[in-house]
Amino acid sequence: MREAAYESMAHHEAEHWWFVGRRRILEAALDSLALPRNARILEVGAGTGGNIALLQRYGQVTALEPNPRAREWIASRAGISALDCSLPDTRSLQHRQFDLIGMFDVLEHIEDAVGSLVALRAHLADGGKLLLTVPAYRFLWSSHDVALHHHRRYTRRSLADTVSASGFHTEYIRYFNTLLFPAVAAARVFLNVVGANGVDEERMPPRALNAVLAGIFSLERHFVLPVSMPFGVSLLAVLRLQTANNGISSTRRL
Repeated sequence: MREAAYESMAHHEAEHWWFVGRRRILEAALDSLALPRNARILEVGAGTGGNIALLQRYGQVTALEPNPRAREWIASRAGISALDCSLPDTRSLQHRQFDLIGMFDVLEHIEDAVGSLVALRAHLADGGKLLLTVPAYRFLWSSHDVALHHHRRYTRRSLADTVSASGFHTEYIRYFNTLLFPAVAAARVFLNVVGANGVDEERMPPRALNAVLAGIFSLERHFVLPVSMPFGVSLLAVLRLQTANNGISSTRRL
């Protein structure tokens, strides 16, 4: 990402409606995983550390982040030293394994998505899970994706195909940020049509509007897992290692 995006993230992710809503949905997903007590947790692409406090409720957190300024933010906010790592290179992890690997809006930044997931497989302990989120739908592509150095946006099928090619088994894939999808889609399409480039989507909206958007987005934590929504601005997936009983050719439950 551009340096300005890291600075914006550092200043806004504690309160901005999108980060707040996503954390609440991630919390619901984490609660459902039945992680072992004091789990070993790896966050890949930890950004400026906004998710680390949440993850630390479930265990000991290790963070990977390639940007040096972002690693400084992590150290000052979360009190841990993030490792320098750019996937698919995971040598900084040596032979460490984890009960949970989190990638929250990271995979779309990586050119070799399949190779990166393959590299992470070696660091997932038996019975461990990989929890990830990605942005959805190519037609929502905008200057915001360009500014954040995205390579792609996903559909449920394209994400499932990426997962399958990497040798993981999909426990589930869910669309989320569904309630706000009409407004987000309309805004993205309008801005693309009129050519309004450079709009900072991470700037803080007025306080009242921010609270309303955060509340609407956060409502989805109650139904995003049990209900498979037909569309959404983003996708959430839980993956695990293939076993002899659920090889790559097995039917995936999406």
